[in-house]
Amino acid sequence: MNEYPQVKDLLDKLSVYGKSYMSGSGSSCFVEFDNELSANNALSEFRKTGFKCFVAKSVEQSSVLKKLHQIK
Repeated sequence: MNEYPQVKDLLDKLSVYGKSYMSGSGSSCFVEFDNELSANNALSEFRKTGFKCFVAKSVEQSSVLKKLHQIK
């Protein structure tokens, strides 16, 4: 975050909606919500900041990992 202060700024802005995270690869930042309505309400507000954003449903395990486990 020292090299890219805009990432810290984004995480700070997201923290208004809950605990904010950066993906493992660093390609995105996100907040988890308890329900879709809360996520969509935050989305409507956060879009006003000018950032590209969307709501995505989380999965417990990727479909690729599930298939790999079935092969074993």
